Amino acid sequence: MVVPEHHHVGEQIMLVFEGEFEFMVDGDKQVYAGDIVPIAPDISHSGRALSPCMPMDIFSTAREEYS
Repeated sequence: MVVPEHHHVGEQIMLVFEGEFEFMVDGDKQVYAGDIVPIAPDISHSGRALSPCMPMDIFSTAREEYS
């Protein structure tokens, strides 16, 4: 899975339950496994799975395209 670089108006929190996920947040690359990744509003970010993953995203405010 690859998530192209983007940003949105609300805050995002990604929970990585299983596997490893590489995130580029505002130019800073991190690898997360079993972690919580907070992303502030309007911050550019992208990512890709490094292994089979089980992530979950939480958005505040809700994103209309996911409603």
